Amino acid sequence: MEKKKIHIDTDIGADVDDLCAIAYLLKKARCNGHRHYHLPGSPRTPNLLCETGTGALRSSDIPVGAGEDGTLDSKELYDSAFSAEKMMFGPGIEGLSASQRTAVDIIENSLKQGSAIVAIGPLTNIARVVRKKGHKIFNSDNLFFMGGSLWTPEKGYPAWNRENDWNINMDLTAANEVLNCCGLTMVEIAPTLKTFLTERDCARLDNTDGMNSMVAGQGRFWRNHAPFIREETAKCGKLPRDLCNFHYDPLTCAIAAGFPDYQAKEEFIEFCPMPEDHTYQIIRKNGGNRIRSVYDADGESFNRAFMETMLENTDLIRWRDKIEKRDSTTRISSDPNLVRDEWD
Repeated sequence: MEKKKIHIDTDIGADVDDLCAIAYLLKKARCNGHRHYHLPGSPRTPNLLCETGTGALRSSDIPVGAGEDGTLDSKELYDSAFSAEKMMFGPGIEGLSASQRTAVDIIENSLKQGSAIVAIGPLTNIARVVRKKGHKIFNSDNLFFMGGSLWTPEKGYPAWNRENDWNINMDLTAANEVLNCCGLTMVEIAPTLKTFLTERDCARLDNTDGMNSMVAGQGRFWRNHAPFIREETAKCGKLPRDLCNFHYDPLTCAIAAGFPDYQAKEEFIEFCPMPEDHTYQIIRKNGGNRIRSVYDADGESFNRAFMETMLENTDLIRWRDKIEKRDSTTRISSDPNLVRDEWD
């Protein structure tokens, strides 16, 4: 298998999907020899990555750098909306220093090494690269972005649209500069709503290793502290009852890393910011910017691939499934010694 180099531009926070994306790629690298670069989207994230990376990001061949304090719209990227992080991670996280290079410098270096840039936060850092190097530096093979609302979610899933698009709405200026001129692959909101982290997944991840335990803990935290999760679960018939979150960012990273089970098409678009409404429109337009839009994905296939990658050992996966079928009341997370004794 050809090795892929992945650079993540992340706004990691209390929402668990950024953590799931990083953990997934770290596990994927361990299994398949992929090499991954991680670039946080704000100055606060190196410390969070120290906590979430469980030592993996301390490796000298995975550079980590701090991004911008604010957006090109002059908004603060991270304010009281992220107070939940203090509850999740606690005070005084230490140990991982950001690179002395800027976000733009590290992105440029990653591109020189043939990396795919995966933007799973606002496009602030990407727009700064475009301002410095020009739009031709990016194309649909080396820039993957989680966001966009050209396509309507299928019935039975949340009826989300542009107003729910955090990554674009947080920096409309950056989105305007990138989406109107750069080639890219845009993984839209609609297909990500078919991908899930569930309580059952968290139970299977518990006590397998430090990274998986953190994913499980943060998944449960998000389920309990994000009211929209329970609201959408109650309304939408195709969502699992034990939903913790959607895999918006993991699906985007997986597609960049070679996950095949998705549908995409070429679109010509014009991005129209609507700052007075804090949102935007994307319209199809002849002669507009050419992008690759991911409009559908096989959610079951991805959910299975995610868990297999996180658990790594397929024999362990089969063993756990067997235990769950034998005793539906058993929670794998409740007794780590059960796993150890039976497996040994």
